[in-house]
Amino acid sequence: METSGNRQVKKRGKTGGTRVLACLLVGFCLVISNNAFCQVSLNDLTADQNPLNCNGGTTTITATVVSGTGPYEFFLDGASQGTNTTYTNVGAGNHSVRVVDASDGTTDTKSITITQPSAISFSVTGSYACTEGSGTFDVAVSGGTPNYTVSVSGGPTTPPNQSGAGPNFTFSNLNGGTYTITVTDANNCPVPTKQHIISVDASAPTSPLPDDVETDYLTFTTGNQTNVTVSTPGPFNYSIHGGNNNTGILDFYNYTNANYSFDIVCTGTPSATDIIRILESQDGISFPTTLATLTGAVSGTVAPDLIDLNVNPMSNRLVVIRIEVEITTPGLVYDISNFLIRADQRVNTGSYTTSAPLFSDDVSGLVAPPTSTDDEVHWICSAAGSEELTFTRNWSATDRCGRKSASIPQNIRVGTPPTFGPLPASVTYDFCHNSVVPIVPPTVSDNCTVPANLVLEWRVFDSDENPVSEWISYSTVTTYDFSPAPEGQEFLIGWRVTDEAGFTTEIGAGVTTQRIIFKPVITLSLIVPSSYQDVCEGNAATFNIHAVGGGTGGYQITAITPAPATALPLNFSATDATFSYDAANPIAAGSSIVVTYQDVDYGTPTVVGGCSSPTGTVTFQSGVDGYTIHQKIPTGTITRDP
Repeated sequence: METSGNRQVKKRGKTGGTRVLACLLVGFCLVISNNAFCQVSLNDLTADQNPLNCNGGTTTITATVVSGTGPYEFFLDGASQGTNTTYTNVGAGNHSVRVVDASDGTTDTKSITITQPSAISFSVTGSYACTEGSGTFDVAVSGGTPNYTVSVSGGPTTPPNQSGAGPNFTFSNLNGGTYTITVTDANNCPVPTKQHIISVDASAPTSPLPDDVETDYLTFTTGNQTNVTVSTPGPFNYSIHGGNNNTGILDFYNYTNANYSFDIVCTGTPSATDIIRILESQDGISFPTTLATLTGAVSGTVAPDLIDLNVNPMSNRLVVIRIEVEITTPGLVYDISNFLIRADQRVNTGSYTTSAPLFSDDVSGLVAPPTSTDDEVHWICSAAGSEELTFTRNWSATDRCGRKSASIPQNIRVGTPPTFGPLPASVTYDFCHNSVVPIVPPTVSDNCTVPANLVLEWRVFDSDENPVSEWISYSTVTTYDFSPAPEGQEFLIGWRVTDEAGFTTEIGAGVTTQRIIFKPVITLSLIVPSSYQDVCEGNAATFNIHAVGGGTGGYQITAITPAPATALPLNFSATDATFSYDAANPIAAGSSIVVTYQDVDYGTPTVVGGCSSPTGTVTFQSGVDGYTIHQKIPTGTITRDP
């Protein structure tokens, strides 16, 4: 029987007898008989560091056998370590060591868990200074083992190191520059440094000029009126012993066609000399305009028809309405109340919303979205149905350093653009026409600007729609010099018109149908029937003249050398001209044919400026241009010398 701790184990030998071993807990076996053994046993595993000092670090694990016979083989996490009981470079995690007793194959296993702190990391925020020496950034640390030490180096300013449990550390009073930040924890664990840039914001936000905005006029329902509260609404009490006037003040923005009303309660019987006057002023001091005069008024509501308060919506103005009371009848009292002005609201710039320009401030950024203020409205037309106006919206933005941008103007046009009538017809010019040609304008119109005030411009494009000229004001230039004479070329005429509000309508190269066409030079070719391509001198021969392009389409041959039998001149157009030679009008061997021609149909409606007569000559050569005139060989009696 074996005894190990509190257990006894019987083991039979080869002879079947019973052998007894006493397993002592002191780490060795007392052999009582031959071939006795002790079961192998491990003590708890130990580690040099647990937890590890740094994330990703390693430690050394040691295994200790407390009983067994040996020799032993050890396994760390399943991998054989031989007889080694010390294991280095062991990282965080769950690990086990198994020992095997070589004498009898018994085993024992122990486990250990190695822990580690989380990895150290840090972030840096704050990237700008409004002035040198005012820069600040914050370092936020996490992971590792507190306390931390944060050091800053490399920049133009070197602040002192900061230590503590953190996790936040603030560095202030820094100049602009590039700084290197280093962080260590209580165990001096490594963590990569970071570079951080502090930029000095020395300029205000900027923005490119925004695009102009064009929109149609905001239409209102007819009679859409807004009641406007006056500064002193009453009631007013007037008597011969009281003040003779009082004033209600109306300050409104771009109103026109206002009407007013008020209630009168009259105590007593008024006479013709008891007068109520309704006056209007633009400054509240002088009242030059009398809107109404009520003589001998009785009780009731005074509500005149819609009247013009002389408020032109082309400007903002203060309108002051004064009720002036003149009483001559003793005891007469006027009680005036419910004074009201109704105005037809025409426009307010706030009705037109636009997108803000793209302000940028690469250093500190914007503290808030851009803001805008509107300049006074400039009215072009104020009549109902043809309203047109412009105003400027001024944008600005402020950065986080408090610097405000320059004002960025945005032009806003309200109304409708001008329109074109039908474009003029295209014009075709003969090839030798003077290259300076008149440019015929289209008709233009606008619901606001009179035609005389519209700005009409034109531009020349080639046939590939590439611009040949800049935009040219038609009021100053009405012709274009195409020289040198552009024979056989075609040009497009584009147009644009701008009204007084700045609305522009353009008919560009891809839209315009107005063309200036120059015909090519007249080219004559000789058409030779096959039967006359090879002829003998003096024999009959017929030739055709064909005109290729150019000119007006009507041609005349005025002379041919050598002279043919055909009478001249020869007129032709699409049909070839034919001329012949015969025995009476022969063509000699090797002769060239010289044709003199002219363009005879110039001045037609479809082609302008036919070329003057004659236009030119062309020479066709024997043996070259499709015909050959051969020399005749003389015939006669052949004699033989004796």
